Amino acid sequence: MRHAVVLAVVAFAAMAAGAAAHDETKPFPAPAPLLAEVQSAIGKHCEGYWGNKPGFLPGFSAPKGFLPVTSPSGMVFVREKQGTRFAFLAKIGEGLCVFEDVAVMPPATQANAFLQCSYGDPPNMSSGIGMRKAGVKTLVGYWEIDDTHGKLIRQPLGVLGVEASVRCQEPETGD
Repeated sequence: MRHAVVLAVVAFAAMAAGAAAHDETKPFPAPAPLLAEVQSAIGKHCEGYWGNKPGFLPGFSAPKGFLPVTSPSGMVFVREKQGTRFAFLAKIGEGLCVFEDVAVMPPATQANAFLQCSYGDPPNMSSGIGMRKAGVKTLVGYWEIDDTHGKLIRQPLGVLGVEASVRCQEPETGD
């Protein structure tokens, strides 16, 4: 009987973790027309757009204080339109810049600090981006950068202590 109780507790914990992980990885909301607009950029060239130059997506601007985050094959940069922020993953190399993915960022009321993050230990360390409220250590969201598949994958932080293993810092620029 005791073995059955232990199995039931383990099964309940797995279901609870699954539900919590699902809740923590749901996309942040964005107006449907705006989401369609940014998703239309995937697969298109982004030369001149990832800096502060105008690109083919009119009306987007770089929010103040959001420096790009680098990854092994490109960079992630944030652009904003109508109060909604998006992280664009761009593959950059050999004179080429292509949008690979885009993710909706949390609203400024929930998070206003963009972070360059890593998870795990070498050789299995992965890079990512994080968001938190300025001056607060708790992350609001974390996206792993999957350079192999060109994807930003939102990861659950509060489930099974993952947040304690994510190391983040503010992005830097070289001079």
